[in-house]
Amino acid sequence: PIQVAPVTTAPVTRAPITMAPVTSAPVTLPPATPAPVSPAPTTAAPTPAPVSPEPTTAAPTAIPDQQNSDSGPLFAVPFTAEALEYSSYLELDTVKAGSCNDERVDAWYLPVSAQKFCQSDCTIGWTVPNEYVEYDFETAGSVRVRVTARVSSRHRKRFRMELVDEGKVWSGAVAPGKGWNWFEEIVWWNVQVSGGVHTLRVEFTEGSMNLCSVSVGPMP
Repeated sequence: PIQVAPVTTAPVTRAPITMAPVTSAPVTLPPATPAPVSPAPTTAAPTPAPVSPEPTTAAPTAIPDQQNSDSGPLFAVPFTAEALEYSSYLELDTVKAGSCNDERVDAWYLPVSAQKFCQSDCTIGWTVPNEYVEYDFETAGSVRVRVTARVSSRHRKRFRMELVDEGKVWSGAVAPGKGWNWFEEIVWWNVQVSGGVHTLRVEFTEGSMNLCSVSVGPMP
């Protein structure tokens, strides 16, 4: 018999395997884009219908006096007012005539002989039909008065005096027609007025006349 020697194998030593650490790079995600938001539907406000302005009525033009009041002088009975001391007026022509006009109404300087009678330096003139001037005055209580207008004209011309707030009118007044420098007092007698503020209107119904002053006083 053949003897086989035992085979002895040397132990195999394996080197340890070292794993390198794995470093993962940070992952950056793109920012989320919000979904577009549709705006809420808007409703247009209704357009208002155009408003037509109310018709206006021309009113007398208020004239301040030298003290810059809003409505002219306010006289107390008894008084005499020069022609140009009016509180309001209506001027219908566009010509500013006369050496004493105030850029509102036509007026001229009176001769000395007429100034004393009129108690005024000037007279309103070159009047046309339906022009007027107004004078404001007040009474302490109910009283009967006489209203006087000092006027002249080349020919007889009708005019009227009116207490506007009292609703009283005298349409029968007539300028004398004796010449431009011949002034006379035309008197509206025995007019009852209440206490308070009043407006006297002198209206040149036919025009072509002069007015140099007005007076209001109690009945004698």
